[in-house]
Amino acid sequence: AAATAQAAPAAPAVVRPLTKVLNLPNKGKVWVTEDPSVITPNLSVSAPSSVGFAEGKIAEPIVFNVYTNYAPFVQKAEVRVYAPEDIDRTQPVAIIPVKWDNKLTTANVEWTGEWKHPIKLQENQVLTYNLRVYDKDGVWDETNYRTTRLLSLANREKEKDNLKNNVTLSTQQLASQTIGGSLENYIVETEQYGTNALLTQNIQVNGSRVRVRGNNIPDGYSLSINGNAVPVDTKRQFVAEYILPVGRHQLQVQTMKPGDKDAMVSMLDVNVTGKYFFLVGLADLTLSETKASGNVTAISPAEKERFDSVQTDGRLAFYLKGKIQGKYLITAQADTREKQVDELFNGFFKADAQDLFRRIDPDAYYPVYGDDSTTVRDVDTQGRLYVRLDWDKNQILWGNYTADLNDTTLAQFNRGLYGAKVQLRSKHTNDLGEPSSQLQAFASEQQTAPGHSEFLGTGGSLYYLKNTDILPGSEQISVLIRDKDSGRVLGETKLVSGRDYEMDHFQGRVILNRPLQQIIRDNNIILDNPNSGDQQTLVVNYEYFPENFDTGNLVAGVKGKQWFGDHFAAGGTYVEDRRAGNDYKLEGVDLTFQKGKGTYLKFENANSQSYSAPIFYSDNGGLSFFEVPTTTQRQGEANSLEGSLNLKELGVTAREALVKGWYIEKDAGFSNSRVDSIGYDVKDWGVEGGAQVTDNIKLTASYRDLKRDGLTDYERLKRSRVNGLWTYAPNQSVSAEFQRVEQNETSDIGKASLVGLRFNNRIGKNLDVYAGGQVAFDRTNYDKNNAFMVGSRYTFNNLSSVGIDYVNGDRGNALTASGEYRRTENHTIYSSYTYSPDSTISNDLFGNRSYFKENGFTVGQRWQVSDKVRWTNESQWIKDSSQKGLVHNFGLEFAPRTGWNIGFNVQRGTLDSISTGQETKREAYSINAGFTDKTVDWNSKVEYRKDSGSENRHQWVTTNRVGYKLSEDWRFMGRLNYSRTTNEKTDQLEAQLIESGIGFAYRPLGGRWNALGKYTYLYDLGSPSQTGGANYDQRSQILSVEGTYEANPRWEYAGKFAYRLSEARFGRGTGDWYSNNAVFTALQARYHIGDRGDSNNLWSGWSALGEYRTLKVQNDGIKSGFLVSLDKDVNKYMKVGLGYNFTDYSSDLTDLDYTHKGWFLNILGRF
Repeated sequence: AAATAQAAPAAPAVVRPLTKVLNLPNKGKVWVTEDPSVITPNLSVSAPSSVGFAEGKIAEPIVFNVYTNYAPFVQKAEVRVYAPEDIDRTQPVAIIPVKWDNKLTTANVEWTGEWKHPIKLQENQVLTYNLRVYDKDGVWDETNYRTTRLLSLANREKEKDNLKNNVTLSTQQLASQTIGGSLENYIVETEQYGTNALLTQNIQVNGSRVRVRGNNIPDGYSLSINGNAVPVDTKRQFVAEYILPVGRHQLQVQTMKPGDKDAMVSMLDVNVTGKYFFLVGLADLTLSETKASGNVTAISPAEKERFDSVQTDGRLAFYLKGKIQGKYLITAQADTREKQVDELFNGFFKADAQDLFRRIDPDAYYPVYGDDSTTVRDVDTQGRLYVRLDWDKNQILWGNYTADLNDTTLAQFNRGLYGAKVQLRSKHTNDLGEPSSQLQAFASEQQTAPGHSEFLGTGGSLYYLKNTDILPGSEQISVLIRDKDSGRVLGETKLVSGRDYEMDHFQGRVILNRPLQQIIRDNNIILDNPNSGDQQTLVVNYEYFPENFDTGNLVAGVKGKQWFGDHFAAGGTYVEDRRAGNDYKLEGVDLTFQKGKGTYLKFENANSQSYSAPIFYSDNGGLSFFEVPTTTQRQGEANSLEGSLNLKELGVTAREALVKGWYIEKDAGFSNSRVDSIGYDVKDWGVEGGAQVTDNIKLTASYRDLKRDGLTDYERLKRSRVNGLWTYAPNQSVSAEFQRVEQNETSDIGKASLVGLRFNNRIGKNLDVYAGGQVAFDRTNYDKNNAFMVGSRYTFNNLSSVGIDYVNGDRGNALTASGEYRRTENHTIYSSYTYSPDSTISNDLFGNRSYFKENGFTVGQRWQVSDKVRWTNESQWIKDSSQKGLVHNFGLEFAPRTGWNIGFNVQRGTLDSISTGQETKREAYSINAGFTDKTVDWNSKVEYRKDSGSENRHQWVTTNRVGYKLSEDWRFMGRLNYSRTTNEKTDQLEAQLIESGIGFAYRPLGGRWNALGKYTYLYDLGSPSQTGGANYDQRSQILSVEGTYEANPRWEYAGKFAYRLSEARFGRGTGDWYSNNAVFTALQARYHIGDRGDSNNLWSGWSALGEYRTLKVQNDGIKSGFLVSLDKDVNKYMKVGLGYNFTDYSSDLTDLDYTHKGWFLNILGRF
């Protein structure tokens, strides 16, 4: 293997002196800035998605691209490659050293396929790799794992041709200007440039974040920093980021004009002091006198005294950010908000859950601002005070936070709170990269109640929560994979707002970006029914505002973990959540012995008192809920033991061999934020193992014993499996499975043995076919389950495939057609259809909640359950949030992939309805399309769902977004969300939603005019099972236009017009509408008396303001007012204004009127 840093070509240089700004031809500019705020280390590695493979060997070099922004803190780096069968990634089969230069941000390392020891590979297998870096003390960080697939040389060439045909011409031209001119390497490098894929981060990093930015880089110019070539995007701009330690640094910027032999070298000077202090403050004091006149007999004496008085209002606020020694970062904010002076500090340390800025309706914002800005809220607080201290991955916080104690299985707790939180961890780590010591503690006086809603995937994307009026930002949303037999969580994927879903907090509504299917398929040869699999559940934890909630109760918790050496750890958890006589307590202890990645033993014990939060479960998207029974006088205990032995890791075997086991028991009264035993004692234990016996034979086996014991019923499942795979020729294999099942449901005991066999064959290089069957025998109270199956799959261009599968058996028939077309690695059209007219209904254990007999569809959900103890999510449709990085934040465009994105989903199946207890047949269809280029970004989705049988309803859902960039000055945006759900049995409208809006922005750079406008139409009829807002429907239309105009340096004008048509009714789709309309108009003019900035002018800093406003509210009168003021900017820190206010008020109801008149004095100080 050869390792090289990606460097610019050497050239004679003309050196310029030290500078902080570099000017280039055609107004090009390069400059450097220092940002000593929170330091975020970035590290990533990438390679082409495939590599040529022939004659059992890698047939071409693989180029790994490395990116980091903290190179000065790294001593060495290596790419680690793992064999396809190494599930636990215990032993890399190749370690490729990277030649490290602590001045660079990117490096390339080329690997030609040498192994530490010989391994046997096959075409279409997948190699896994990641990057590990070490500091001078041996502490290491590493990235997430990525993959590259072994392809035939013919398919590899087709993939390269496909890539070339699906990128823009400008991208190809940019690639040709790079070293080597490889389009594939250019795209791989630019797509990962600036991203962060850190999985483990332990290296201590301090100093400051330094950014070198440039724009208007002349066409054809090559550019490098410290000899490291920096990619320039299609807009001829770039950004490079470095985390530099305290001290003086010089960055060498080299530019070269096309055709020139001499490069221009400029030295950018950066002095990182590690010290930073930024403080902005505001003090606002207003004295005003108001006199009431006119028909004052309509005003009470107390009101008359209040109107005829001098009032003093004030506000104090500050924001502070400071850094000491390049290590300790403090962030603080306080804001009393405008109040009477004698009440400024009342309740200063209390949370205000009704904070306007946290609870403002998102539809009140403009959909487009037209300036490509990114808003970052550095503080998150419901109260008036926020303080945060960060150092060495430790944090002390007073403000909003998430209490997420999720590191264990049993002692889990999740709440969104306001108060104090402390997170501490040691610098020292063990051999596995775990901090030796960890501690987390929190305390809060709660102002909201916890909510927990669970949804079985419906095949759609719309889900109504049980509660409305949700605290914005408090939600934690996950997709769980639950075992089809026990309901035990096998895996979890956390969703991110804006990327994976959007939420209406007022209405309690979640819309996923993609439909959520009800099950995911397993890979067993023997099928319980034509479409077996584990169920997907959407879990939403949140905080909401219930009526008559007893605020101020304490909730507190602490969790710690300590490693004793490198292999043994002990931890503990304690949580107390006081609820006015219904206090919840959770206590837990956990012990870990871990020899390596694949060898460990973990024990947990937990005790709970009362319940964590009421659990509401829905199998129809929130149109009805089943409440898990919660009694206050309850308590329970739970124990868990799980272990794994990786025999190859321990040196026992030369080939891969694994043994895993688990034992879990829960009392009927046990409850945490993820698990509630629903009144049943549960015991679940089992063991499983697998071994690569020879190069051609692999064996796996498992045994499970699952029991649920309730007050009135008893259920048990015993299942044994033995599987074998024999690859008897390079493209041919046979797999076999034996299974023994014993199933108890109350007094019925069912037993059976089953045998399955499957033959697999590859014809040529692209066509895979298989045929198999299964037979059930030695049956007692067990339905027949004989079946046979055939199928085929054809792969072309590596990125695309079509396939068909057919199952015919005693428990039904199923036909599955699937297709996937990907224009590029990130551009997918993926679909699959299954039709299965079942003839027999077969009940599984715990069928009333966890069983779903799917006759249909699984589309695009590439989940892989590697084992039952530790589950790894290999899903592709929910991207890792850590991939958001430098390129996204600065809007660079390296390799735009223009074109269409089309897909569809279909699901047909049967489930036992929670609300009716009877069978419901479900059909769900979805189609989505999108188009993206430099000016247009459009995405649309249409869904239809039909439930029949015990429930009979139809649901339509569509979501649409479009953005259009007419020019740098003009932007347009539109959105439409629509849903309608009807109950065919009752002939009623169950729920309806319309959210639509269009907006524009005219924001010319340096222009005199600025304008924003929008129109919004909203209609909402919530789910009948929601609490709050379910007994009425509402609709509104809002039109708003505003703009500013700078006529000349002295005159400025501004205006705004807004119209709202708002109606509500209390008949859920019927009855009379009650309106509450409003019209608002504002006009403002400001005249600068003297020249601004002219200190020699007596009138400099003086300005006069005139403003007129009118607000007309239906049934609430018309308010209009005229205000004049004379203001003086005393200096840049202080402003004084004196004015007079005249307001008219006329009431439509009483026909009485009176006027407000009065002077005011405003003093504003800022620093």
